[in-house]
Amino acid sequence: MHSVTAQPEVARLGRIAGGLYLLFAVIFVLGSGIVSGANPNSNTFRIGIGFELLGDVLGLVTALGLYALLRRVDQVVALTMVAIAGMGSAAFYAVHVVQYSTHSASLPGADEASSMFSGLWLVPLGYLVLKSRYFPKIVGIALLVAAALWLAQFALYFFGPFLHVNGALFSLGGIGELFFVAWLLIFSARPPVADGGLTASPLSSP
Repeated sequence: MHSVTAQPEVARLGRIAGGLYLLFAVIFVLGSGIVSGANPNSNTFRIGIGFELLGDVLGLVTALGLYALLRRVDQVVALTMVAIAGMGSAAFYAVHVVQYSTHSASLPGADEASSMFSGLWLVPLGYLVLKSRYFPKIVGIALLVAAALWLAQFALYFFGPFLHVNGALFSLGGIGELFFVAWLLIFSARPPVADGGLTASPLSSP
């Protein structure tokens, strides 16, 4: 089915998802920066943990916003994306609660888990972005490359010392995510236009 009303709806959902993603990223980076530089027994440390807990919740909310945008593309894959994001948010929420309770700036395995979940949830997201045709292919490819880089960084935590590989390059996965967020905020999502000027979109199907 073709629909002239689909494009404004998709664009609106795209900008909402982009705004949520940006807010999540800012809160996450702010919280991590405060925690890493604060005395674990200070109020500043507790504020940083509060930001991180808020970021954990916003991570799941962001995934739900992207689900609303991309669910008609492939609902099973979109639900998989939300499930992975939910598991990541729950895991990090637990980590940050333990950090708050024990006054610990970091916990063993937290960085490894961060890289793993950062990569895993981008795999279904990159696939959905490519399949949706709401974005240029380069946007979906950038997300899949970001997923590969995060997962490579996760692998290097275990194999890097034996392979003598510098993992700095693999920490660049966030660049692909920033590219996606910038695209959503500037251009949003745009369904392809069919013959006759009508919009062909998965959102227009039942």
